[in-house]
Amino acid sequence: MVDSTNLWDVVVRTLVTSGSATIIAGMFAIGFALILANVRWRIKPFLRATTQALYGLPPVVVGVAVYIALSKNGVFGSLNWLFTIQGMIVAQTFLIFPLVLGVSWTALERVSSEKRDVFRVMNATKRQRVFLE
Repeated sequence: MVDSTNLWDVVVRTLVTSGSATIIAGMFAIGFALILANVRWRIKPFLRATTQALYGLPPVVVGVAVYIALSKNGVFGSLNWLFTIQGMIVAQTFLIFPLVLGVSWTALERVSSEKRDVFRVMNATKRQRVFLE
């Protein structure tokens, strides 16, 4: 039989880890999606294809990359985050980022295309458009 105290500890730890990763990925991805939805770059189709390709990124690949980066001889080895909650948050953030970016980008482009004419009539600056969206 499972001890209920240990079970709740695992549940809370899982929610904190996944919630933290989602919030961190959301902050960066939504900001980047806001930029991508409002600028005209030649590489936007490439960025969209890359983002959509990353939807299927295998968790094992992310795990190995984070393991290498956080291992003792890795780039971020001095942080000592290997096999810690912080390390799991980093890995989950990399997994969640493309999903949040893609969904946010699509949603913001739809808003942008619908409101673009209204903003032109109002002579809104880019900063005002971003704030109003």
